[in-house]
Amino acid sequence: MPIFRLGYSHIPDRIASPGRHAMTTKALSLQIFWLSLLLGDLAIAREPPETPTELPPPATEAELLPAPLVEPVPEPPPLSVTVAGVSETRFNPTYGSVFFVVSGGDLADAGRDARITADGRTLPSTRTSVSPRIVAGRYRLAPGPRQLSMTGWDAQGRPLETEARIWTGELPLLVVVTDYAGSPVTQARVTVSLDQQPSVAEEHQVREGMARFGNLPDERLLVEVDAADGTRDSRVVPATQGVVEFRLGP
Repeated sequence: MPIFRLGYSHIPDRIASPGRHAMTTKALSLQIFWLSLLLGDLAIAREPPETPTELPPPATEAELLPAPLVEPVPEPPPLSVTVAGVSETRFNPTYGSVFFVVSGGDLADAGRDARITADGRTLPSTRTSVSPRIVAGRYRLAPGPRQLSMTGWDAQGRPLETEARIWTGELPLLVVVTDYAGSPVTQARVTVSLDQQPSVAEEHQVREGMARFGNLPDERLLVEVDAADGTRDSRVVPATQGVVEFRLGP
């Protein structure tokens, strides 16, 4: 099959053909060129028209405005109850006042349902007072290990319950501290604790050779003396002894 090129410099002037109607090579090339253009136009005309792109509807005013910020609901603070007026690590009197202080919330209905119990018995209303955050009561207990507790609800319905285990007593103890010559020691520290529960203790500074303790239960006590010069002494005595004497020396 002959190959036709558009360049005329390499195309022969005539193509050998029988008959008198022989066609020049250049004329034949022109006819082929115009025929290819016609076929190309027909192919373009047969292509399907492009589908117009649908535009989205315009945004409404509500869509254009920024979404409102949603504030997170804060969690309520942790609820706690502390005890004041008495101590679990010191000697307490057999009668006095106790205070249950609420933090992180208020008592429901001004604490109408809050109550204090002493050794399992509820204190009467005449011996209690209630505010939105404090429940107070006047107690009277026998000497020894005792328990004070408070129960109730806060304004959000959360239960409130706490207790204090305390030691109460009525006995006094006088500790006398002298040097080897019998003169009062003025710079010393005396500690009195329960012999079987040393976490319950009190510490006093010696004044004019003496230190006084009170509210002691009828238990065995560990009495320790520490002088400023490093001299130390200790002994275990019954609380009913009343007076303990220490003579510090070499």
